Amino acid sequence: PPSVEVTYARPYGTLPTPDRPGHDFKGWFTNSTHIGSEILPTSIVAVTNSHTLYAKWELKTCIVTFEPAGGSTTPSVTVTNGLLYGTLPTPTRPGYNFSGWYPDSNYTGDPITNTTPVTATEAHTLFAKWQVNPTMTVTFEPQGGSAPSPISCTLTNGLVYQLATVQRAGFQFKGWF
Repeated sequence: PPSVEVTYARPYGTLPTPDRPGHDFKGWFTNSTHIGSEILPTSIVAVTNSHTLYAKWELKTCIVTFEPAGGSTTPSVTVTNGLLYGTLPTPTRPGYNFSGWYPDSNYTGDPITNTTPVTATEAHTLFAKWQVNPTMTVTFEPQGGSAPSPISCTLTNGLVYQLATVQRAGFQFKGWF
């Protein structure tokens, strides 16, 4: 109800509990700045005429966990409904480029970025999307052996290559590690 009837010098009694999407109700106060004591059902009415009680609201917060999908793990963060996600972790995964965080494991819709407003009011998970890194450069360090030829090469993910070999007196080459 928008108003309740109270009696001077008696407890307020049952007060309504309003609802506001994306917010937590934090109580009733006698002023809009919420300074002073919260008015509870047991608070004694100290005003002799009609008056207004003001609802205090806080934006809801929730925990975001990150599913790295094979990448490096990242800690959970707390975000606030109605504000921006802010700085999000950037995981790593050998052979892949990170493509962003998505609200579902099918990567539908737009990615969640640091400038995306938080609309969730409950804990939720963001999923890492990856693109195969098509090429990478491998440099050969001979560890005291003869100079490899070539000293480095660009490899394409998924293809097989003949890697350089080296020689070192008194040793048998066992491969690249």
